[in-house]
Amino acid sequence: MNILYRASRVFFASATVLSLSTLAVLADVPLAPVLQGDSIPQAAPAPAPDDSVSSDSAGDLRDYLRGNAQHGWQEGQLGKPTEFWNQKIDDAPVNSTSAEVTRYLGYVSRGDKADPSTEFFAQFDMGKSDQGEPYSHNVLTADSETPLYEFTPRLASLGFPHNDFFTPHCDRIRMPVPVGGRIQNELDYRCTSNSDCHLYVVNSESGKIYEQWRAFNPGPDPSSYNGGCANIWDLSVEQEPDLRGLSCSSANAAGIPYIPLLVTPGEIKAGVIKHSLAFTMPNAWVQRDVYARPATHNPLRSPGWGPTEAGPGTPMMYGARFRLRADFVINPAWPAGLKVIAQALKDYGMIHIDGGPRMIITSNDALSAHSWNDPDIQLNPFDLTGIGGATWSDFELVSDAAQVGSMNDASCSRTPINEF
Repeated sequence: MNILYRASRVFFASATVLSLSTLAVLADVPLAPVLQGDSIPQAAPAPAPDDSVSSDSAGDLRDYLRGNAQHGWQEGQLGKPTEFWNQKIDDAPVNSTSAEVTRYLGYVSRGDKADPSTEFFAQFDMGKSDQGEPYSHNVLTADSETPLYEFTPRLASLGFPHNDFFTPHCDRIRMPVPVGGRIQNELDYRCTSNSDCHLYVVNSESGKIYEQWRAFNPGPDPSSYNGGCANIWDLSVEQEPDLRGLSCSSANAAGIPYIPLLVTPGEIKAGVIKHSLAFTMPNAWVQRDVYARPATHNPLRSPGWGPTEAGPGTPMMYGARFRLRADFVINPAWPAGLKVIAQALKDYGMIHIDGGPRMIITSNDALSAHSWNDPDIQLNPFDLTGIGGATWSDFELVSDAAQVGSMNDASCSRTPINEF
């Protein structure tokens, strides 16, 4: 039986995959970040939300705070200013393989491989609640009154069809579940899509963020809550250089915290983004086994995934970091949102964090005080490539060539957190 707790203020993307049971045998790699097929049976739905909850119950979920002097966070940032996602890379050296990597990506991302004009890559994964678009990533906030729930790990040994929770990569932590919230691509906490169903929660007062993959029915009935890989990041302290450990994953494939890299409407409204952006890439276009730091993990193992799609140039590594070239012209006449995004891509770049069909990842506006459609935001899914005309040739790879890891060199050896 799951137990309700209370605590101090506590505050990814699709891909075609092999059988999870097959891949689990091939490696110790948790597959949490990879969207699974609809053939996986889903848990029983949670009871319908309580109609007595007012429409204002999600008010605390509107905009999670960036910037907190208590923890040494700079305005517009989550985590210490020294964290890699908060560091500018506008003057970082270009990786010697940059031209070959962008050449490869420019080729494989074309609809017509013979026609460069059909290159497509820069779609924003946005959730516009008023247009019925995918509900995308919902970042919630919690406080001292937010209930913490234990969950049943989705393990085959406990009767689930697949292992969605991997030791030592994942933690048994009590997850905060704010009233009136929702998980990724859902209207509430019911994982009806049977997909990634990430649960993201931030406590800017405690400095902790919580992330969980495949969260089924976290609320309002805790007895039905079961979930995949979960983890907590304490951003009140500086993260270790190896994050959760080499070859260790998290609720997202690369082993990197997702929430600090998500773009919100409020940031666009403020006119500046002060952190790197998260991006995803179809797994067919990424090298197997190896990862570029700051990533610590690659779920794509050679025995299970087969070779990367062939093409001229060099495929990118998992966790690769790119920036928009300094000579890319940002037109003053562009919509406000596009200009802010483009400048952030020049200043902070973007980090590959997971497998998926869309590129740059943003948060949903349903729980935000601002809408993606606001006149001084106006950011749409295809603006970077459609209005801005950007292609892969406008980007540079800035991953440190000396900071490369391989899943074949180490096994995840961290000590998991066990709160229940």
